[in-house]
Amino acid sequence: MSELPDDALLEAYLGDGVALYDVAHLLPQHRSKRYRHRSRTAVSEMYVHHSGRLGHPGYAGMHNAGRYVVNSRGWPGFPYHTWICRAPVYDSTGNAVVFRGQPDIVRTYHAGSGPNDRAVAHCLQGNTTRLPPTDFQLTCLGAVINWYREQNILPVFGHCEAGTDGHPKATCPGSHAMAFLQGVRSSFAL
Repeated sequence: MSELPDDALLEAYLGDGVALYDVAHLLPQHRSKRYRHRSRTAVSEMYVHHSGRLGHPGYAGMHNAGRYVVNSRGWPGFPYHTWICRAPVYDSTGNAVVFRGQPDIVRTYHAGSGPNDRAVAHCLQGNTTRLPPTDFQLTCLGAVINWYREQNILPVFGHCEAGTDGHPKATCPGSHAMAFLQGVRSSFAL
């Protein structure tokens, strides 16, 4: 599979030379299960995750992660709204690529019932507990967070912070990603 599929749809320019490409229509879906939809106004926060495994580079890694959750976990489809590859992916004009895995109105399974109801999920490819996120990933994640912030979707949490109405995972997305999120949060402080 190509790093950027021919059928990927440019959704938005996020700033800082980063573009969001929708590939949700290309990802594996369960034959009979579907995620529920929610109102766009129900989305009020973000969660950052890591995939836990590196897998294949580019879109192929995202597609394989989708196949895993559908076939092995029995989930309706890909659980993350955005996916940031570990190795850089660029479009034909030189923009860094972030992949759209689900529309924001889709309530996916990513951090437990409460967070699933109200949050979009961003995933860094790989195990960022063991290996820190790459500069490419941090640049893209910063652009994604700022783009959502401009849409009044804030705060941003790590999966480890899912709280009592979620299912926190202590090692997700790892200390380096959490340090990055702390810096982002302090830059948004009034």
